[in-house]
Amino acid sequence: MDWRQAAEAAIRLVRQAQAAGLRGERISDYAIERLDDQGLGDREQDAVLALACTGGIEPNTEPGAEWRYFEGQHRVAAQLDQGVRQTVVQRWEPFDPATGLPIRQ
Repeated sequence: MDWRQAAEAAIRLVRQAQAAGLRGERISDYAIERLDDQGLGDREQDAVLALACTGGIEPNTEPGAEWRYFEGQHRVAAQLDQGVRQTVVQRWEPFDPATGLPIRQ
């Protein structure tokens, strides 16, 4: 699979979704809806979904914890092996439903 193509498409789709004001899982929906327009093969499409949708690359963000992957370590290794230097990284950030502001732990 060509991780370079997949990472470029995932970045493009996520940026487009963010520019449209989408956040969270709505970004995943946006990427899924526009995936066929990217001109990718089936394996690269699967890779885009693995990057841009829920369950993508996610570092551990526990306060004071040593840096490590929570999810996606093998995807990062595969991309680095193919020379990919930019990709999509997800961060889980809960929001207060009453205020719409991030909940800081």
